[in-house]
Amino acid sequence: MLPKLKQPVSGCPIQVPQTKARYAQKLTEYMRIILRIKQDSPVLIDKYLLGPEIEVDAICDGDNVFIPGIMEQVERTGIHSGDSIAVYPPPDLNENMKIQVLAITEKICKALSVRGLVNIQFVLY
Repeated sequence: MLPKLKQPVSGCPIQVPQTKARYAQKLTEYMRIILRIKQDSPVLIDKYLLGPEIEVDAICDGDNVFIPGIMEQVERTGIHSGDSIAVYPPPDLNENMKIQVLAITEKICKALSVRGLVNIQFVLY
């Protein structure tokens, strides 16, 4: 798990403890620092998952979901920042996984009453 500010603040870098023994101490110190900074939602907790990152773009009108395709990121999961490279079709996704990704994307779009474009990123974990 990796705690970090929702919006980066100069002088408050992400802390990555190198051992489990130091994790609780560093986490406590880091939380004290970031909780002093007033934000609506000050802390995000990330857990990096190892596995290919799959990306889906969809268009939804609230009822119908159109998914033009599924892409796979070339870079390792979690290291790109918007300037990434994706390939189509996804080489690490078998037919069963494609069906699951499409079904989950459709469920998310309908549950959130999406109207317009949506981008969902999955990790095969």
